[in-house]
Amino acid sequence: MTIRQQGGVFGRNPTFNSISFVPGSGGNIDSGTYTPVATGIDNCDAVTAYECMWLRVGNVVYVSGRVDVDATVSGDTRWSLTLPVPHDLTAIGDLAGVCAQRSSSIQYPGTIYAGVSSDAAEFRMYAGSTSNRETYFNFSYRF
Repeated sequence: MTIRQQGGVFGRNPTFNSISFVPGSGGNIDSGTYTPVATGIDNCDAVTAYECMWLRVGNVVYVSGRVDVDATVSGDTRWSLTLPVPHDLTAIGDLAGVCAQRSSSIQYPGTIYAGVSSDAAEFRMYAGSTSNRETYFNFSYRF
């Protein structure tokens, strides 16, 4: 891994503000993979989660990955995913992101926000068909 900052190049274990970065140490910067628990909320016959990537920098966590969504009928769908670093989400804006459903001819965008009652990432998007569709996403939250 190479990190560039103000024209300098850091090697495998750079130092940020006198804090040493050791991969997997749980320090100020950390990363990993996890397979979230997916829960259908509305108009979902099934939601299948795959291994996702996460990166924590300070008190912000970035998550990206894929789920397959099988809508009951064409229309508005909602589902949720658990977080890699658990956090008590208290406001809808504590977590934000976007998703897009892959289709052969049309792409369907969606939004991701904090599920304050579930402490999970909640997804909302329009499903153009009842076929099982790949959905890719990115979201971030602070804790």
